Amino acid sequence: MMHLALYLEAGTHQGGWRHPDSASTGTVDWPLYKKIARRSEAACLDMLFVADKLSIDDNYGGHLRDTVRYRPVVRPEPLTLLAALAAVTDRI
Repeated sequence: MMHLALYLEAGTHQGGWRHPDSASTGTVDWPLYKKIARRSEAACLDMLFVADKLSIDDNYGGHLRDTVRYRPVVRPEPLTLLAALAAVTDRI
């Protein structure tokens, strides 16, 4: 038996805003997460995975101190998001 999961990273591509079907509300979009979870469940996926990370993201790997630029990470906290998604799905 194979178990399938979706690695949920909505809205993280730097140039994704250019796609005509991209969401314009950013990465804190509850209806989008709910839609993805329900579609995943309908497709018989077994689980969703949301990675936890620091609230400040390092764009350049941190190895060159003078050129490091940081950007804030704007996304829901994973445990809270997954708990909310569990309330709107039956099997994920």
